[in-house]
Parts: sequence; C-alpha cells; structure tokens
Amino acid sequence: MKDSSQPAGTVHDMGVFASLDDAVAAATVAQQGLKRVAMRQQVIQAIREAGEKYARELAELAVTETGMGRVEDKFAKNVAQARRHAGAWSV
Repeated sequence: MKDSSQPAGTVHDMGVFASLDDAVAAATVAQQGLKRVAMRQQVIQAIREAGEKYARELAELAVTETGMGRVEDKFAKNVAQARRHAGAWSV
C-alpha cells in the first residue's frame, strides 16, 4: 500500500515517473506544498516586523495598564521576542 503522503502516480527506481502525467501530477502536489511554506514565511516576517515596529508602544501600554514593570525592560523583551521567534519551519 502506498503512503498517502507520497505524490500521485507510479514512481520507478530513483524517482523517475512511469509517465509524463504521473510526473506532472506529482509536481502539482509539490508546488502546492511550496506555496504554503512561502506564505508562512511571509506571514512570519510580517509579524516580526510589526513586533519590532510597535515594541515601544506595546511596552508603554503594558506599563500604563498594569502599573507594573519598566518600559525599557518590556521594550527589550518585545524586540527580542520579535527577532527570536521560530521561523516557518516550526509552524
């Protein structure tokens, strides 16, 4: 029985497909997977940029709302989180 994670079509030795149709079907499946990864990378990059852009404002709001902590400490933490968040490979 064929693994469901494998692309459609019959694959012979060394990844050579039995027919052109099988190769095209497998390429189509693979392309969809690559599109999802690229989109994830774009989303994560946008989140990182927003995290850095608004790090100070968020730090000030947190201190104002809670009355606890220091803006500079919260700012540093926000920037560090934006820069160190795992990439698309972990999503």
